Amino acid sequence: MPNRHIKQILLPEIGAKRQRALAESHALVVGCGALGCVVADQLVRAGVGRLTLVDRDVVEATNLPRQILFDAEDAAQGVPKAVRAAQRLRFVDPSCRVEEHITHLVSSNAGELAEEADIIIDATDNLETRYLLGDLSVQTGLPWVYGGVVGTTGSVALFDGEDGPCLRCAFETPPAIGELPTCDVAGILGAAASVVGGLQAAAALRRLVGDRDHAGEMTTVDVWRPKLSRLRIAKNAHCPCCAKHSFDFLDRRATVTYTKMCGRGSVQITPAAAQQVDFDKLTKALPQGATPRFNGFTLSFELDGSELIVFGDGRVIVGGTTDPERARRVYARVFGA
Repeated sequence: MPNRHIKQILLPEIGAKRQRALAESHALVVGCGALGCVVADQLVRAGVGRLTLVDRDVVEATNLPRQILFDAEDAAQGVPKAVRAAQRLRFVDPSCRVEEHITHLVSSNAGELAEEADIIIDATDNLETRYLLGDLSVQTGLPWVYGGVVGTTGSVALFDGEDGPCLRCAFETPPAIGELPTCDVAGILGAAASVVGGLQAAAALRRLVGDRDHAGEMTTVDVWRPKLSRLRIAKNAHCPCCAKHSFDFLDRRATVTYTKMCGRGSVQITPAAAQQVDFDKLTKALPQGATPRFNGFTLSFELDGSELIVFGDGRVIVGGTTDPERARRVYARVFGA
């Protein structure tokens, strides 16, 4: 049987030696949405030997135009994205070791999730996690591939870890709320996500086979016009992260967080510390009138006009609102303040 990667091995940029390096590499993909599906699929097909997938959410119908690893049945069942993505990727290449984690990457679990990884792929949808990944990259020395997409445009950059430059060299602090467009307001084109995810996968593959000359370079693309541009990010000698090694986001004290979920009109509530939910006990303790639905991974029920999805690590997604205060009130009815 011919080598399944023979067409890739023929590339002068790869060759047999570098293909073997890919087979021995381990990528951490944070987020299994529009970008994460494309990146993970491309890395497995390229022969990366091990993938760790991290995602906090479940599949819903509005994901299907962009998120290529899922189908209508997944949305109807509300299957966790990390679970279904891992299952599909194992069908693509059974020799690839794919691990899934149904959780939200935070400061308390980031180090453990990145353990043994060779590279971090950012396929997230919120700035807090992006900056945390930037801290993690510099602290551990792991390269990470940034990616973002909204509307018909997106951007990709490789940051090479401890030596910098890093994300905070370019953007020292996250933009204020409302300062940047979001997919809730500007929408998102599936083709744009595919292009940006493909660029992320290519950047990751280049780094995994040893190419480092593209580190610190940001590529922006508009697929509708279309146009592409590149910008070199200069290292900031006074950067709080890669110059002073102050990891403000990674060292942030644990607290309950309320995060608006991009594109789904929901709020995620994350407890200060991960828990192990006893779904049987929780089902019996639900308020009268709540009709629970358990799919083996999450428990869903409606309360006060909102659908709540409870994950095994204690996270809860409160649907039907983007108001953190309303979400908190609904949450408190079941779980206490």
